Amino acid sequence: MAEKPTSGGLDTPLELRSRMLPNFGSDPDAFGRFAERFARYMGTANFLFYMTIFVIVWIAFNVIGLFGFQWIPTRSSSSISSSPHRPPTPRP
Repeated sequence: MAEKPTSGGLDTPLELRSRMLPNFGSDPDAFGRFAERFARYMGTANFLFYMTIFVIVWIAFNVIGLFGFQWIPTRSSSSISSSPHRPPTPRP
């Protein structure tokens, strides 16, 4: 008769070993309940109002940027010519 392997096959569960991340909850449905509550909140008038305000502010911010508002100010030509990395050009 054949001997059974002592190390276990693929159908044998592994021994418990330490996890790199701690187990924060023992309830496996906690994330599902959170996702369901969040999805229900996204359909409320309160969420839609705040999201509309956020999008209007976002669009206004980008339109202002198109008409000259600069996030990173550029150096003027006078500061470039006096840069220590480039020698000043002689002017006639």
